[in-house]
Amino acid sequence: MSAVKRSRRVGPRQGKPVAGVDFGSFKSMVESWLAEGVANERDRKVFTMRLGLWKKEQPTLNECGLKMGMSRERVRQIVNMCVEQLEEEDHFAKLAPFWNACEQTLFAWGGVMSAEELSEKVAAEFKWKQKPEPRILRTFLLHFGFEGFGEQDVCLAEHPCLEAKKVREDLIKLIEETASMPVAKAASALWDRSKGACRAKAKKVRGFSEALVRYLIDTDEAVAEQVVYENGTVFTASQWDLERGFVASAVSAILDEAGRPMHFTEIADELSKRRGHKVTHRYAYNRIWLAEDVVPVGRGKFMHLKHMAPSPKLITDVEQWFFDHLNDEVKYVAAYGAFAVYRQRLEKVGMTTPESLYGWLKESGSKELAYPRFPHVCRAEHAQRRVPLRKVIEEFIDRNGGTVTWKQFEEYVVKKMHLRRYFLQYLMKNLPASVSSRIKD
Repeated sequence: MSAVKRSRRVGPRQGKPVAGVDFGSFKSMVESWLAEGVANERDRKVFTMRLGLWKKEQPTLNECGLKMGMSRERVRQIVNMCVEQLEEEDHFAKLAPFWNACEQTLFAWGGVMSAEELSEKVAAEFKWKQKPEPRILRTFLLHFGFEGFGEQDVCLAEHPCLEAKKVREDLIKLIEETASMPVAKAASALWDRSKGACRAKAKKVRGFSEALVRYLIDTDEAVAEQVVYENGTVFTASQWDLERGFVASAVSAILDEAGRPMHFTEIADELSKRRGHKVTHRYAYNRIWLAEDVVPVGRGKFMHLKHMAPSPKLITDVEQWFFDHLNDEVKYVAAYGAFAVYRQRLEKVGMTTPESLYGWLKESGSKELAYPRFPHVCRAEHAQRRVPLRKVIEEFIDRNGGTVTWKQFEEYVVKKMHLRRYFLQYLMKNLPASVSSRIKD
């Protein structure tokens, strides 16, 4: 949050307008006040130029310096000198009606407003035919003690509603109940919930502005973790992921919301419905693998880790089973074996397939075990030098005299490595002839 503090604050009802300041319009007010407070015409011109008063854009220090034939540092010095002259107590008080109107308006709407809203209300207060251009109004106020929030809002340095814990809690609850809503509606609904607590501390508060909702989200980490603002709408974080976030984040949110395994085609269809455009099955499938806290559970289905809740004792037992079966002779063990042993206990906590057990362990299990590719599990030190399965079989044959029977091969693969029986034929087809020829019927 950027802010420029002013040395003297004119409070409500302090100061009286004096002759010499023309309150007929915002422009005439500022120019007459400047003429009264800064005698040097060139200094006034530099000040006006640097603030971008009466222009569409605010120029940089360099641009001002080039146009006025001086260094950027000299421009900065003149602007600061003008502010000091204008802040002299007697002169500053000449704009008391304007300062007070801005402060009281901000106070009445929760302490923060967009420059657009503030411009409209101040113009109405002074009955100006033309409202101040919001960017110019905001720039002017920020040089005289008001604070800026974001790129378009103005706020008071202190206001009870800006710091109220209940207002933040109410905002989180409100959006959780609705998933998303327009920010204008959110501001109104939040006021209905919180006005009792706010009026107890600040009786003159009349409502909440849209800017207050943005302020609460952007300045409080706890709120920002649960509530998101984008393009005029307020969302829960999960709803934003679903509708506008990365596809991988949306996948995670969909599975979290479902609380059950979903096939990738079902996920793609849900994405299409939430996003309002077609998401192909292939595209969704590729993005699912990038999603955090999502694991495969077999046959094209995926599930959110949140809905798998194994006890520490169960996981310790499963991991110990792997440690017990991994040794110098058996470098890889398949997840099928552990799943078969602990199936009943695993199914009770949502792990209904070997794939779901493998996925959970890969994400959250012991770092002493590695999971290079389903269904294989090995010790972490073996994963670093990645021994191919072909090499594991070849070493097994070498340890057994250079040749083994089919029964020995079957016992090693199925009973020690715990791979499925059908995997034997796959191995035989993919082993080099120099290795497969050493397995005798």
